[in-house]
Amino acid sequence: MCLGSVNGTEEEQMPENTQRVSVGGFSFENKDEAEQAKKEIEGIRYIKTKTDMSDPEVILQVYNKMIGQKLFETAVGYSYLKDLQEYLTTIPFIKNEDILPIPVTHPRLEESLKKQKREIAQKERVRAVRARQREKNLAKIDRKALETESSGKLKISLCVNAILVVCVVAMFAMTLTSDSPTIVDYQSKLLNRYASWEQELTEREKAVSEKEQELGIQVDTEQTDFTD
Repeated sequence: MCLGSVNGTEEEQMPENTQRVSVGGFSFENKDEAEQAKKEIEGIRYIKTKTDMSDPEVILQVYNKMIGQKLFETAVGYSYLKDLQEYLTTIPFIKNEDILPIPVTHPRLEESLKKQKREIAQKERVRAVRARQREKNLAKIDRKALETESSGKLKISLCVNAILVVCVVAMFAMTLTSDSPTIVDYQSKLLNRYASWEQELTEREKAVSEKEQELGIQVDTEQTDFTD
């Protein structure tokens, strides 16, 4: 018994105004689906030549494997799977629950969904690239602003430091070149001056006493006042 036979493998062109293509006894809306149907026909032929179609156990394994791998997308492949499924249900020792159901897909709908997903993914990539570019631009702006601010602060700091250095140098110069007492050494210089005045007064008093002795003048030292 030949299982899963395909009715016709030749391609039959429908009238041009319908824009449909016939393959394996099925009419398809476009050439892409027709090409897929022809590929499935070639696949079915290959499976038949490599599989012992007289052994139900082998057929069950091949059938379930084709279901799991989703090899078929057109009516040609579904028709072949349906033939195998109906045959397997007639085998007494094969349980129906061991025969997988045929998943029906809608290629055009799935392709539309895939295209939509690709477009969404592309938009997300574009958004991500633009977001990264904006972040880079903002980082450049922030870095330039920081550099400008740092440069301004550095200039101000240098100016202030230069002024302070000039002031310190001027203060040291004034301290070294000036004889007048400053706030720092005012007390010490003042004490030195008083000591000098006292010594000078003592020397003058001594000189006057010696002069009086030479002249024979007696003077009561207690009544003598020396003022500066």
